[in-house]
Amino acid sequence: MVLSAFLYNRLLKIYQLLSAGKRLDPQNDTILVLGGSTTSFGRALCEILVKGYKCKVLNLDKKDSLTQLPFTNYKFIKCHFTNRNSVLNALSRLKELEEDITVIINNVQEGITSLYSTKVPLDPITAFERCAYANLINPIIVFNYYLRELVDKRRRNGRYIINISSELTKHDVGVGMYYVSSKAGLNQFHDGFNSELQVCNELNSFKCLLVYLPYVKEFSRWEHMSSDLANDLVEAMLFGKLGEVTLCEDYSNFRSGGLYSETIFKILTVLRDWK
Repeated sequence: MVLSAFLYNRLLKIYQLLSAGKRLDPQNDTILVLGGSTTSFGRALCEILVKGYKCKVLNLDKKDSLTQLPFTNYKFIKCHFTNRNSVLNALSRLKELEEDITVIINNVQEGITSLYSTKVPLDPITAFERCAYANLINPIIVFNYYLRELVDKRRRNGRYIINISSELTKHDVGVGMYYVSSKAGLNQFHDGFNSELQVCNELNSFKCLLVYLPYVKEFSRWEHMSSDLANDLVEAMLFGKLGEVTLCEDYSNFRSGGLYSETIFKILTVLRDWK
């Protein structure tokens, strides 16, 4: 019996390492999207999840883009991520819904348009503060609130936490300094948050993924490719990707097969369920 438990735990660690474990389950997951309306990527992501996969989606953002569509699996809650009180009010409304949120996608992208502008902000301090509060500080408040108030510890559902960053945090090209700085801070938070979850929670109950959006010089091209990038992210979630992924670079790894082929996933699922 002791040997069986030992083997099970070892196999489960391998299972988690190979990116099985929690993956997007469109029929059963409830997805919270932070910032699903104000960027082309966010809008495309919500539309794919709501229309394409019929997922239940809760969208927190300062404006909406899907309410004109007759979907019962979509709900919008107004939230200005640059304002702490607005975030707390939105979280209070979110709690009233009593939804078991199993996936969080943090796509707050305050200041992303600065990547395509040469204008210097009239008030640099305010511009930096807006990026820091929206892209880093207030999402941290959301995650802490989620763990403290919204996770039903009686349920053993796997949970997926995804932060959307920028590849410019890895190799800066001298644009969007405030935006990039706040996203670099998000990377550090994500790393620490992931480590803490692995220590404090049961194996495989939480899975974290850090996603790097690619940088393209032309804004029109960025708008055009947003839908493809959103599709690539959803595919990564369906395969249960964990760790880090740079869209437009790494997505071919799980699209073409490799460790993420459906056959291997089925084998790993058998290991997970065996005990």
